Amino acid sequence: MAIKNSTLSFLRQSTFILLVLFSSVAFGQKQATNWFFGINAGVSFSAGSPVARTDGSLNTYEGCATISDEDGNLIFYTDGIKVWNRNHRIMPNGRGLLGDPSSSQSAIIIPFPNDTTKFYIFTVAATNNPNGLNYGVVDMTLDGGLGDMVLSQRIVHLEGSVAEKVTAVYHANQEDIWVIAHKMGNANFLAYRVTSTGVQTTPVVSTVGVVMDDSVGTTGAIGCLKASPDGKKLASAISYGTAGGLIV
Repeated sequence: MAIKNSTLSFLRQSTFILLVLFSSVAFGQKQATNWFFGINAGVSFSAGSPVARTDGSLNTYEGCATISDEDGNLIFYTDGIKVWNRNHRIMPNGRGLLGDPSSSQSAIIIPFPNDTTKFYIFTVAATNNPNGLNYGVVDMTLDGGLGDMVLSQRIVHLEGSVAEKVTAVYHANQEDIWVIAHKMGNANFLAYRVTSTGVQTTPVVSTVGVVMDDSVGTTGAIGCLKASPDGKKLASAISYGTAGGLIV
């Protein structure tokens, strides 16, 4: 893995809150009620105005994700490597996922279409790591209702080396979900469709924009990916000696 450019220090130290925004998909207003990020930091919006939370167990400078239920109650959160339940304890099988502490968007949580008891955690490794893009399944009926990773679906590999970014947006049918990543070494966006029957492991490939490369001084893997709520636009922040971003 190449050494990251010093221009990223501001990103790491000052904008990790934004990573929570980019790494979580607010499919319902109250599902984004609680955020956990940074070093044991958190925010709750249950009262309308943001209130600090200091009970979180997460410790990360980069990607993380949190999910709450339709009433705004915390369900679980993750840094892409470990998964903590609502009591801030690591789930019994919630260790060793293939995100990375140095991945801009190490994880994103996706609800199962038509099943309120299960969630997907998609994880993204750091720049050019062959672990790449994977997903696992959390079943909230396990561990006495606190939830646990399904052992047979804890790490399902989708793609090798990818950029440090992942996002999700509803399909036009407003039921299925597109999970979008970017391949390294080319300009390919990878869109995986998640339906009520599972994850379609063959992505829709769209080639557009710049080639993502991990060489110093080139357009690289670091940065965040975000789809507009209507699914018509996709913004990709890029950095690696090249400042700026791309909107496609």
